[in-house]
Amino acid sequence: MKFLTPLLCLLFVQGIAIAQDSADLLDLVERRLSWEEQREQEQEKIDNLYFTELNQLKENFTKAGNIAAAIAVNNEIEGEEKGEQEPAILTKLRDTRNKSLHKAVKPIDKKYWIDLKKLKSNFQQQGLLKAVLATDAEIKKVLAAYKKPEAPEKKAEDAKEEPKEKQADDPKEDNNPKAAAILEQAKGKDAQFQYDLAQRYFNGDGVEKDEKTAIKLMHMAADQNHARSCEKLGLIYRDGKYGTRQNYKKSAEWHQRAAELGLSASQHYLGVLYLHGRGVRKDGDKAVEWIGKAADQGNTAAMGELGNIYHDGNGVSKDEEKAAECFRMGADKGNKNCQYALGKLYRDGDGVPKDKKKAAEWFRKAADQGHKEAKMDLELLK
Repeated sequence: MKFLTPLLCLLFVQGIAIAQDSADLLDLVERRLSWEEQREQEQEKIDNLYFTELNQLKENFTKAGNIAAAIAVNNEIEGEEKGEQEPAILTKLRDTRNKSLHKAVKPIDKKYWIDLKKLKSNFQQQGLLKAVLATDAEIKKVLAAYKKPEAPEKKAEDAKEEPKEKQADDPKEDNNPKAAAILEQAKGKDAQFQYDLAQRYFNGDGVEKDEKTAIKLMHMAADQNHARSCEKLGLIYRDGKYGTRQNYKKSAEWHQRAAELGLSASQHYLGVLYLHGRGVRKDGDKAVEWIGKAADQGNTAAMGELGNIYHDGNGVSKDEEKAAECFRMGADKGNKNCQYALGKLYRDGDGVPKDKKKAAEWFRKAADQGHKEAKMDLELLK
């Protein structure tokens, strides 16, 4: 392998490493981003319902004078670690949410897995070894979530096993000499080096895969205000990835850092956290402020989010004209969700003059990008 720098000059896009001159992997990157977007949309739908139920449960406990239970529910809303005792109904709600999410993303994962297998076959036929390896690694990532945990050889009766389990829950406690040596060497290095090294350990790229070490390296880089590292940590704590517990408060803190450093994706995510009151106090004005900053940078998902906020009056005064303006900006930039939303506005005459022809035009553009509801609404217009 020919090294250009100590770590190679690699471009990482949503966890997939591609050489800057490897155009063959762009298709893989696009598929990964589309898959993640679909999963995030499903998660947002389910979490919206979940947090509505949690807020109602908290209110019921408060009215009933069960303050301890109300605090436990509030900790769940804020993304805090659960206590030793919590109401059974809260545990049941969380389990239901997790099962619903698994059920919702499973068909998305299956389709992505099938697409990846076809893509891998195409790369093999073209003799593109690097693309084959990258696609194969992506296939393994998708399948990893569905592997059943191996049964332990012994029951966890032996007291010697307890520290290992505690270490798995808390990445800060790690007596692995090899990992300690890696972290010691990384100290004092520039943030980009630490970030790139973390990505290698996340992906097992040229090193043995070690997610705990990767997270620590990512923290090192983030502590130096490395924007991508802050954003990555925000996503890790938002989703509870790599052995961490889901923690919306920590997610908000890291996305705040990345947002202030100018990353539009984190500005968008931070705005959504303010919109729903996850990890931060619910604040419609701050939600619009941060999502608006992301939209100003050309983030089309943020444009669509703003459109929905103004259309539904979610945390702000309802304004159909502003909603139409936001959807149009995203639609003009090719965002299929914005195109579909704009089509509905023209169909119904919300914020724009009712125009069946324009509605069909935008539905068709969204449908051409695979938007299923747009295809259906297009047929219904005929």
